[in-house]
Amino acid sequence: MGRKRLFNDKEKWCNKCSKWLPLDAFGENKRTASGRQDYCKTCHNAYTGSFWAKVAAYEQLLQQKWRMSPNDYLELWRSQDKKCVICGASLTLYHRDTHVHSFGYQKRLLCTTCNRGLECFRDDPSLLGKALEHLEEAKGGKDQGQDGKPGENQGPAKDA
Repeated sequence: MGRKRLFNDKEKWCNKCSKWLPLDAFGENKRTASGRQDYCKTCHNAYTGSFWAKVAAYEQLLQQKWRMSPNDYLELWRSQDKKCVICGASLTLYHRDTHVHSFGYQKRLLCTTCNRGLECFRDDPSLLGKALEHLEEAKGGKDQGQDGKPGENQGPAKDA
């Protein structure tokens, strides 16, 4: 039987404001069965207006906090191939998970995980180096037994 049609020849249902409205309250869209947008013009304008307000607020933050124009941000994003410079994760333009991080005088875009990691080490290379030493030491110590001697306390040997 299919899905119930949410329009007739005079009106259509708006999923955002949950009202039946006249067809002329909806923009045209040739891809839908009704030939109209899914949301009424009022709801559509409210949504797109709030989107652009968020973009404008982010651009203002870029200018105030990082002294970057939107073009600088876009150029940096493209120059990094739209990826985090540390882990290579994909970055979305103007998204809350894309962070501007300052490395001395250079600015780079990072994903949330890498940005948090650097913040945890207070952007101090010596702390990051110590952590790396401990990781390498722990990784190198995998083959050692509990008392520190290689090859002991590893359980039964496998038969060849």
